[in-house]
Amino acid sequence: MKTQKRIIGILLSLALVLGLMPGISLTAYAENNQILYTFTASSAGDELNKREYKFALGSDKCSKITKIEVLIDMEKIVEGGWGQVQWGKNGNTQQTPFNNVPGIAKYTVGGDAMSDAEFAIVQLVGSGRLLAYTITFSEGDPQTAGNWNIPEITPPVAQTGLKVTGSQQELVTAGTIKNDTGTLEYSLDNSTWSIDVPKATNAGSYTVYYRLKYDNKYYIPLQGEHGIPVSIEKAEVTVTAKDQSIYIGGTVPTLEGEDFYTVIGLMGEDALTTTPTLAYQKNGEAVTPDNTTAGTYDIVASGASAGDNYTIRYTNGILTISEKQPATVTKVPEAKTLTYNGQAQELVTAGTAEGGTMYYAVTTENTAPTDDNLYDTSIPTATDAGTYYVWYMVAGDANHVNSTPECIIVIINESTGTYTTVSVTGAFHVIGDGTDAVIIVKRSENDALTYKNFESVSVGGKAVAESNYAKKEGSLILTLKAAYLDTLAEGDHKVDIIFSDGSAETTLRIAAMPDDIPKTGDNFSLAACLLMLVLGILGICGVKMSSMKE
Repeated sequence: MKTQKRIIGILLSLALVLGLMPGISLTAYAENNQILYTFTASSAGDELNKREYKFALGSDKCSKITKIEVLIDMEKIVEGGWGQVQWGKNGNTQQTPFNNVPGIAKYTVGGDAMSDAEFAIVQLVGSGRLLAYTITFSEGDPQTAGNWNIPEITPPVAQTGLKVTGSQQELVTAGTIKNDTGTLEYSLDNSTWSIDVPKATNAGSYTVYYRLKYDNKYYIPLQGEHGIPVSIEKAEVTVTAKDQSIYIGGTVPTLEGEDFYTVIGLMGEDALTTTPTLAYQKNGEAVTPDNTTAGTYDIVASGASAGDNYTIRYTNGILTISEKQPATVTKVPEAKTLTYNGQAQELVTAGTAEGGTMYYAVTTENTAPTDDNLYDTSIPTATDAGTYYVWYMVAGDANHVNSTPECIIVIINESTGTYTTVSVTGAFHVIGDGTDAVIIVKRSENDALTYKNFESVSVGGKAVAESNYAKKEGSLILTLKAAYLDTLAEGDHKVDIIFSDGSAETTLRIAAMPDDIPKTGDNFSLAACLLMLVLGILGICGVKMSSMKE
């Protein structure tokens, strides 16, 4: 029993001693005997044994060093302190500093400058541990101590060619760990860490930090590699001035407002924070365009902004001042096929135009009118048979000049109809009976011309005075008055009805009044007629009263 108590006491004492030793960490490294040296300096003035570890090498070995690799578990660097691998000869020293970031990191130094070293040491003015080292010589085997059993990392790689898209983008490709022996963490400020690959939206320069969490320790990759620079370039926005055009004498555009430019490249709901200014230039200098002369001017945009995520580029527009072009006929009027009908007829179909309004004029000779007032927008008409010259042109609008007049020949053909007497009332006339003779004549074509084309009438070859007849439309209704007929001799008389393009005929018979037939109005008494009318009315009334009494 006493022996057991003694053993337990020794173990407890040993544990107490180990626990009180400064800088000793009871981690997996301690358990595996990985701590080669513990740094405990609280200031640069502390003893060397608190802030410096010197490699135990013979002088023949020092002069043959080609590379030194150390694995440091750093807790902190005190104010005014430092950490580094140092070597030298004859008082001349060189060093490779640590990155001063807490965690486990591997540092490698080497090169021809070390080949004549007289000493090599590790310095850390702060707290931390030397976990492992390997020294390589130009001759002989390397000298190594501690445990290099740190997981292998395929480090993250910066994404290249990043440009603002309006959405978050991963800044690096994810790193990997061999055999999944730990966890990679990332940070953009070397303070806040996450297992997620860092993302960013805005343009700018970023530094992505990464570290390995392994066996409850953080392994920081090689010096200088844990901070990966990445940049997101600004997106390009193109502001393009729109081309403008006017004709000589036109109004020069003001270039004020968003109707005079386009914007391409903005993301989502982003908009220009400052709208562009547009101005006219000629050969790089500001000008006011001359609208009385044909020519071109640059339309230059400037001064736009869309915020820190965009670079503004500009594309010039052009103002073109042109000579006015002639208005054009888009549909040519066409001549109509016409025959004389006694009425005004449109000579052509309507034409159409672009850049102005169609105008027409008509002449009877093949010569264009010289007076613009002879032109009209109405379709020209004509009545009489004959040849007509219809001129058409386009009166230009504000941006066009008039087109040159063109001509269409139109013919109104003569009518080919014939005239026929269709009825005669009073063809047998008794002298003194007071009746007229009414003759109706029709035309075989375009009967409306019958009345229009009537010129005269003759009886027995002698023209009849206009006072002796009446005429009215409805074909042609020609009335020879009774008083005229009474002047004709007894017998048959030929009647010729003359038209401008033909004639018709009929015959009238004139006879004397017989002796046994009283002439109209002979032995007639108006008083006797009235008396008989009164007696008739009285008789009717008497019969009516008698009927009422019964």
